[in-house]
Amino acid sequence: MSLSRCLQSRCHYLDGGCLSSPRWVSLLVAELHYPPAQTNSQVRLYYDWFLVPGSCKCWRPDYFARYVRRRQNTEL
Repeated sequence: MSLSRCLQSRCHYLDGGCLSSPRWVSLLVAELHYPPAQTNSQVRLYYDWFLVPGSCKCWRPDYFARYVRRRQNTEL
């Protein structure tokens, strides 16, 4: 799994801000049970989804303002 960070906050070709866009990644998780349980299954394996920073993208200045306004109106 690779994580990325934006090297700068300004976009070259678009008026706006450069931010990392999150993405969902499926990972194998191992749970270890200690102290040893009575059963032989001390390790539990399963897949789960995690939100990690993804690639850098340019966002228009009004994008977040519109989202925040809409979100506040729906919470009322």
